[in-house]
Amino acid sequence: MYLLVNPDMTINVADNHPISNVLNREGLTLIEFPDKSLDDMVGDIPLEEAMWDEAEQQVIFHPYFAVGSAEWRRQQASIKINHYYPVSKQLNLYRSGDKAAIKTMARFIDRCRQWSNDLSSDPSLIAHITP
Repeated sequence: MYLLVNPDMTINVADNHPISNVLNREGLTLIEFPDKSLDDMVGDIPLEEAMWDEAEQQVIFHPYFAVGSAEWRRQQASIKINHYYPVSKQLNLYRSGDKAAIKTMARFIDRCRQWSNDLSSDPSLIAHITP
């Protein structure tokens, strides 16, 4: 099993097969574990959310994606806001001057931001926030 690790310690490639000589490895770190499988090293962590922990010599969830973390909450709030109010819709609402629609949007965005900033709140509550 091998990992190709980016300079920021995110995982570029992870595979059970022997490393291909045609892969461009410039700027990457090759880490090999001949006696371990991909499942042994990565488990259920999606590669796009994985990071190499040099000190522990293991693959971990990137802190950005740790459920409940400040970064995760900001990402989830952004996804939720943009689902209902993509930037183009926000701008169009402001330009329309419809005070009721603007107020509805602003309250929704404020509730998403409040949830995002409250690290003690239940992470699943974002699902219940609607305009």
